[in-house]
Amino acid sequence: RVMPVYEFFVLASDFGSPSRTAVMRVIVDVIDVNDNAPMFDPVFYNITVSEFVPVGRSLLRVTATDADGGVSGQLTFSLRNVRSSDSAGSSRFAVDSGSGVLSVLRSLDAEVATVYTITISVTDGGLQPLSAAQDATVVVNVLDVNDNQPVFFLSRYEVTVPESEVVDRIILRVLALDSDVTNNAVWYSIRNESVTSDEDDFVINPVSGLITTSIPFDY
Repeated sequence: RVMPVYEFFVLASDFGSPSRTAVMRVIVDVIDVNDNAPMFDPVFYNITVSEFVPVGRSLLRVTATDADGGVSGQLTFSLRNVRSSDSAGSSRFAVDSGSGVLSVLRSLDAEVATVYTITISVTDGGLQPLSAAQDATVVVNVLDVNDNQPVFFLSRYEVTVPESEVVDRIILRVLALDSDVTNNAVWYSIRNESVTSDEDDFVINPVSGLITTSIPFDY
């Protein structure tokens, strides 16, 4: 039986006539020895968050148990390692040592890293502390948000063509890129804000950015 305290009575009797007896109450306190290491349950977590998740937001709580009682059963959580393509990844998360709650310490950016693999350890409070044989692993997937506008390679495009140039000839290609991870497709169109030409004078391929003539030139 697992009992912290045992209690019983001892009876002492003499051989006189009549016999006399004495009763003694005995209490045995069992001192817990730190003979059980903590265990995570579960040991693996996988979550997805927006790159706009607020700083300070709690993401999840890792849970662990220890079969020892008293101080030996008190657990302390710590962030052991953060693996990602982000050189500052270890500074973006924190774990509460008492509760095991994982939170965001610094802002996330999917353009910097889309996945963080976080290792969390747990140690008990024994005089000779024991740690879990297997750390908890938390995979944080960062969801990209369309927070970047396309940027043209050049700030100005200029091309010279002869007035004898035939219709439907490619005269120029413009190129723009979007640094978002997933929302990065670029669609081209002509918006004419010039008084020297009409929107129908040129045609642009919406995917490739190739510009062709649609009318004959006359200088």
